[in-house]
Amino acid sequence: MVAEIIVPARVCLYGDHQDYLGLPVIAATINRYIRLESTPADMNIIQIDMPDINKSVSFRLDEEELKGEARYFIAGLRVARRYGWNLRKGYRIRLSGNIPVNAGLSSSSAVMVAWIRFLAEASEGVTNFTTDLLAKMAYEAEVLEFDSPGGLMDQYAISLGGVLAIDPLRASYERLNDPGGILVVGDSGISKETLNMLGEKRKLVTSAIDRVAEADPSFDIKKVKSEAIGEYRSLLKKKEIPLFEAAVRNHSITRQAREILRGEEPDIVSLGRLMYEHHTILRDLVGVSVPEIDNMIEASMKAGACGAKIVGSGGGGCMVALLPEENKEKVIRAIDACNPREVFEAKITGANTGFHESR
Repeated sequence: MVAEIIVPARVCLYGDHQDYLGLPVIAATINRYIRLESTPADMNIIQIDMPDINKSVSFRLDEEELKGEARYFIAGLRVARRYGWNLRKGYRIRLSGNIPVNAGLSSSSAVMVAWIRFLAEASEGVTNFTTDLLAKMAYEAEVLEFDSPGGLMDQYAISLGGVLAIDPLRASYERLNDPGGILVVGDSGISKETLNMLGEKRKLVTSAIDRVAEADPSFDIKKVKSEAIGEYRSLLKKKEIPLFEAAVRNHSITRQAREILRGEEPDIVSLGRLMYEHHTILRDLVGVSVPEIDNMIEASMKAGACGAKIVGSGGGGCMVALLPEENKEKVIRAIDACNPREVFEAKITGANTGFHESR
């Protein structure tokens, strides 16, 4: 008997480089997927085959140390054990999918969510399993186990599905409406440097926020308005100023987008304007874009997109454009003319993390 789990990709619409500051983000799951197929095995061993990247890893069920290429999966198993889950027998697992790898669409988080979802089904001692718990455990396994600088947007968005405003400080979320129109994604083919990029930017902006808070105990990054940024410049080091300004302005953009997406018929023109403004801040102040992505974004805007932005931590990866249906072919052709690795229409989808026995 082969059992299957399907997990979607996620795209961050607003709030990149915000969740590790405890600031809200808006993300959506799209119709690109990781598929996990599992078959019980006689041995006390987990064998994981990943044909898309020509890799296979294996480990014994009694392994605890995070080492080697299997450490990612061992981390998930360690978290499951802390919750009282016990995987008693071995499995042969095949992981495949069509989410671009290392491109800002959270292929690695989709793998972790699929792995934790599999453990929920295959382990003993699992009670009261929910998608909220799935999100929490995936975050613990992928971020806390490795002391990573990332936030929890990826794991929560993928586990819960749809369009979500996620508050990382409270680990809470609000379901929002579909923005309407369509999304088109362009993959630059340039691999990201996620951990280095996040670690460097997080260190600088956290230092800036701490410096301001020390000088002004009433300071709250969530309440600062964009027009007040100038009041704090003299307190900051030169490298901190653009990142501090970016944090304040991007938080304002995310709040505005959230209000629009609460409406029954969101205005994609306004959403697109905010999306492009968000990109210019990520490009000019945070410094995480690259010319190849900027070219795709500008081409999409000239071809009729309402807005576009880089996706994820930056330094490479993908861009996403929001546009009306009638401009789809023109925008796809315009992005394709920039020679991306891939360009495709993306549809917002649900979490689809159920467990299916296929044969």
